[in-house]
Amino acid sequence: MPVGPLRSGRGQLALVAILAIGAGAVLAPQVYSSMTDPGGTVAGVELSGTIDEPTAQFVEGQLRDARHNDSIKGVVLDVESGGGLPAQSERIYAAVERTSERMPVIATVDTLGASGAYLSMAPADEIYVAPSAQAIGSVGVTGAAPQPQAPSAGDTGPNKGGFHPDEARENREILAELFIESVMTQRGDEIELSRAEVSRAKVYLGTEAVENGFADELGFV
Repeated sequence: MPVGPLRSGRGQLALVAILAIGAGAVLAPQVYSSMTDPGGTVAGVELSGTIDEPTAQFVEGQLRDARHNDSIKGVVLDVESGGGLPAQSERIYAAVERTSERMPVIATVDTLGASGAYLSMAPADEIYVAPSAQAIGSVGVTGAAPQPQAPSAGDTGPNKGGFHPDEARENREILAELFIESVMTQRGDEIELSRAEVSRAKVYLGTEAVENGFADELGFV
């Protein structure tokens, strides 16, 4: 059974009853089984497009509603984004972290979960990606949003595109370090790469992301 998105506005949560753990055609069975018993409910939250102020407010509101609804036992965060503004990405990161302290949060990516979007979903209990996902990762300061493509060597985090040469390098390096630190705090035990490798802002295919620990399993909604 598909996971329904939350509607905007309080009290308009779209809930989906978990009727059967074996609904593997929709989402890998272990996602549901790790989240709640057969009588529970799960809320779907969408994080899509460029992360800006309206996006942050929307996702924060949905997660807040989920936390305050006693009938919800877990959240599936459906990510399809190449990132966006650093401050707004950090706000979503904090909202996901707060929610994961109350209930299981599973993040899923079909195609794109990079830069600020990857930061946003890093606190999720598990990250599932489609085998065909084209851009997972890009850990570093936000520049131009990564587009779906084959993995690229990329620049180091502090040197990602989108900044004028005259901008203060110190500020960029601080932002990059905070980004990297947050990701390593949440996923350092799973990521099988050094901190230096993580900071190179590379993006990975879905299968590669599972191999190197940027994601946990292959699966999709």
